[in-house]
Parts: sequence; C-alpha cells; structure tokens
Amino acid sequence: MPKKIIIDTDCGSDDAMAIAMALNDPNYEIIMMTCVSGNVRCHQAALNCIVTEELTNTYYPPIYEGANEPLVRNWVGAPETHGYDGLSDLGYVPHSDRIQPGNGVLKMLEALRNAEDKEISVVALGPLTNIALAIRLVSLFQTGSNTLHIVV
Repeated sequence: MPKKIIIDTDCGSDDAMAIAMALNDPNYEIIMMTCVSGNVRCHQAALNCIVTEELTNTYYPPIYEGANEPLVRNWVGAPETHGYDGLSDLGYVPHSDRIQPGNGVLKMLEALRNAEDKEISVVALGPLTNIALAIRLVSLFQTGSNTLHIVV
C-alpha cells in the first residue's frame, strides 16, 4: 500500500522534478499539493504543479493555493535560478486550470484531521509559511500526520 503524502511546494524546477518523481513512484500517493510563494508567487506555483502533472501524465492530485506572502519579510522570488515562471521560462502553459477552491492550509489540516492512524506525511519542499500557519491554527501532529519532511 503506497504511503500517502501531501506535498507543500513553491514549485520551481527543482520541486517539479521531485513532484514528477513522486507521481511516478508506486511507493507514494500524493493526495494533494498545497502551494506557497517562494521561487515564484503562489498562483504561479500552482500553475507549475498543473504543468508538472500534465507532463508526467500519471494521476492528478488536487492543487490548492496557500500563503501568498511570507510571515516576517517581503517576498523575494528566484528568477535567476528558476526563471520568472519557475520552470526556466521555457513557455510551459497548463492546458487546464485545475486549481481547487479553498485555502491550501485549511485543506491540508482537513485532510490530516480526517486521516486514519496518522497515515499521511507532509513533505515540505518550499518555504515553511503554510506549515507555520497550520501549526498556528492547530498542532499539525494532532491532526493525522505523524511525519513532517522538510527539504532544504
């Protein structure tokens, strides 16, 4: 049975590769992706997740937008590393807008709260703004997750 994960991402090219690998790994099931501003703004990160799902062409977990602003400083993107669109400015455009309604932080907490036996792990690939907001709202580890993986 695959390990259920939530990916929290700012979906630049590095995260897109990690997402593509997870979508193709039978050991994992991405149940949702939550986006955060980091390499690019939150909305662009969500569009990049859609592009990644479409290029991978495996399955299509729901994508939610979370925090658009950092908590303690102004947002600074990474166009010198990931391009202005986060995917090296190669012109990728999603074929659909499958960004789900609702706040990504709240949807993450809802999924974790409804999980049986703490079966879902959260994999944080981007800035930890969504994670910090979730912890502020309710302890992440009291909602169905027994694992938080932070990629630095």
